[in-house]
Amino acid sequence: MELNDRQLALYSYLIDNSQTEYVSKYMIMHYLDKFYGRDEELMRGIPDYNSSAYRTLRSDIEKINKSSAQYVILSHIEKGQLKGYKLATKNEQIAKQAEKLQHQALRLLVKARELNRKARNNGQIRMTGTGTKEIKSEV
Repeated sequence: MELNDRQLALYSYLIDNSQTEYVSKYMIMHYLDKFYGRDEELMRGIPDYNSSAYRTLRSDIEKINKSSAQYVILSHIEKGQLKGYKLATKNEQIAKQAEKLQHQALRLLVKARELNRKARNNGQIRMTGTGTKEIKSEV
């Protein structure tokens, strides 16, 4: 897949600035404003969540990741908010995905345990591998 001038500029900016640390989307917008035009949107009062510049940035990152580029772009999310982007090799990306899957699996196990604990109460339903059954506890 061919990358356009804007995507190439983003990729080379990230090569220069994000080999070791994450770069925030605000820094990207500041340094690549001629491609994204976020400063003009700010002057018109357009908020971040409704910004075409940020939508374009997300789209460009997806296209770079789908291309045959040497690096992929990882996003770092902390406490539900995007903290920045960083270039990574394909192996680093695979390791990050495995870590993310382990975290999701652990959260599912914790939720299932909580539901089973709740099901021990009288008259509630217990989840089993084949379906559900009603629990009657002796009080």
